[in-house]
Amino acid sequence: MLILYVVITIVDGLILQPYFMRRQTRVPMWASILTPIVLGFIVPLWGVLLAPPVLAIIYAYKARRDKNTIPMPPRNLSC
Repeated sequence: MLILYVVITIVDGLILQPYFMRRQTRVPMWASILTPIVLGFIVPLWGVLLAPPVLAIIYAYKARRDKNTIPMPPRNLSC
């Protein structure tokens, strides 16, 4: 049973969660794999648990900022 649990956890963490994160919030696959690993080293339990929501929030704000940005016309610097 323990081996089955480990297999399901690995498949969920390395395949399913990155796929759904990329599909729902347009998070790149590399970010959704790398961030839980990095946060897992920094803050062992909470880093792994908080990585997907933090990524979703960051990329949602980034998409909103890119969508709402109005390009400014170039400034004339000649005197």
